[in-house]
Amino acid sequence: MRYDAQKVSLLAVVGLLVQGCATRIGDFTVISTQNVNFAAIDAKTASTAPVVEGEDIKFFSIPNLEEAIDDALRKGNGNVMIDAVLYTYSGFCCSGYKVKGRVINAR
Repeated sequence: MRYDAQKVSLLAVVGLLVQGCATRIGDFTVISTQNVNFAAIDAKTASTAPVVEGEDIKFFSIPNLEEAIDDALRKGNGNVMIDAVLYTYSGFCCSGYKVKGRVINAR
């Protein structure tokens, strides 16, 4: 019986350590960390662009929202995100930002 109590205690501790909380910061129509030529944005192309997710999650350090946006822009090979949603994440030993949206190239 003691062995089962130890397993339950271990599972409870591991469960507490790996849990986290994600909070939606907000929705943005257009977001970028780079200079953008808005005249070059094509509405038809923008609405069919794939959804890309970028993140900046740090362990025992402070995350940077700009890095999360830049990560998504790199993954989507573009310079502007449309219909972006920003999230903040915090856990036991880590915190970070995530961003999801359609990435387009408006150069």
